Amino acid sequence: MRFSIAASLSALLTLASAAEVTIQVGNPAGATNPQKFQFSPRVLRVDPTDTVTFQFNGNHSVTQQANFTLCTPGVSAGSTGQPFDSTVLPKGQSFTIPKESLVPGSIIYYYCKVGNGAHCNAPNFMQGALVVSGTPTAATGAGAAGAAVPANGATPAAGAAAQTVTVQVGLGGNVFSPSLIQAAPGDTVLFSWVGGTHNVVPSDGPQSCVKSTKLETDETLKALASGAPKSSGEHRFVVPATAQVGSKLWYYCSVGTHCSVGKMYATISIVAPGTAVNTPTAGANGTATTTTNGDGTTPTPDASSNGLRSASVSVLSALIAVALVAVNMS
Repeated sequence: MRFSIAASLSALLTLASAAEVTIQVGNPAGATNPQKFQFSPRVLRVDPTDTVTFQFNGNHSVTQQANFTLCTPGVSAGSTGQPFDSTVLPKGQSFTIPKESLVPGSIIYYYCKVGNGAHCNAPNFMQGALVVSGTPTAATGAGAAGAAVPANGATPAAGAAAQTVTVQVGLGGNVFSPSLIQAAPGDTVLFSWVGGTHNVVPSDGPQSCVKSTKLETDETLKALASGAPKSSGEHRFVVPATAQVGSKLWYYCSVGTHCSVGKMYATISIVAPGTAVNTPTAGANGTATTTTNGDGTTPTPDASSNGLRSASVSVLSALIAVALVAVNMS
């Protein structure tokens, strides 16, 4: 049913189209106490030309972070420049996000830094996000100056224009999303960390949780591997021009039981240039696509992580998915 998820979350998500939008910070007049440590709305869809202003109702801050799992300043994937920070402001003050931070196609995460993260961490989880409409620009985000240079030195194949396919790492749990993608020689697979601590490790077959026996000698697999586990940032892999159409690349997360229990594995299918068809996390037909593992099953929550934070991140991630649906339909 169209917008079934949107209907169930309508009380939490606002879809903004106005040129000027306001987000309440803390407990607004007449609100109940649990909203004291909350941004309202928590997730907002905006346009790059919008003016986004935060209205303070108590001593809080609006500080950009890399993703929902971190309560430290950082540039969100797809954004640019230095992370914005309102500093701690009292009731009655306001803060407007710099226009340059609203990069088309980006998701901007932010939190309250009061008490060295006390408002952001359990049990408050004072965090929010802006989903910016538009098409992502090339090579944005932290380290963008060198981000376009692939680790394996591959160059785009001649003919069809090379494309970038984004895989979100840790969206709503132990999962690569999408877990099944198509990419052509010369295309870039951009892994973007959005939740939890994970890595990308090549394997020798589907649904495998064992490191490839060719990893030390195969340059393509070396380039696909992201290295040590991390909780933020990006990893770019360019499919080499010599990749055989019809072949597949498999990978998984080697952290804890993320693969063996959570089934955190995925597949890249190599297709002819210009023929890749990928389903976004939030479907363009008005329905939110369910996040799945490499075998199509539903991901298992990370039992080793704080249960409250996992629940909070899942709610926020679901709200972002709905906002992405709105972006795709606008």
